[in-house]
Amino acid sequence: MVAKVKEEVKRREKEIMQRLMLEERGLFLEENEADKGNGFYERLSLTANGLIEDLRVPRTRSKGFYPSILLEEKESKKLPFLILSSSCFPVVLTQGRYRG
Repeated sequence: MVAKVKEEVKRREKEIMQRLMLEERGLFLEENEADKGNGFYERLSLTANGLIEDLRVPRTRSKGFYPSILLEEKESKKLPFLILSSSCFPVVLTQGRYRG
C-alpha cells in the first residue's frame, strides 16, 4: 500500500512539474515573439520524493528558454555525481544518467 502511494505521489509531482514548465515556456514565448516552441526533451530529475524519470522538458528553437524549476545544466555539472540513499538501494546520478 505504501509503495502505491509513493508511486502516485511521484506520478502527480511529474505531472505538475511538466505542466508548470509548459506554462512557463508559454510566458517566455509571449515575451519573445520571434521564438517558437520546439518540442520537448527528456531528462531525469531528483526530488524529495525520489528520482523522476522521463520528465518531458519543453524547449524553444532559440534554446533561450530553460525552466526555472530545474537545476541549470551549468550548476548540475559542478557536482560530478550525487549519491542518494533511497530505501536500501543507492542511486548514482552522473550528468543525466543513473545507475541503481
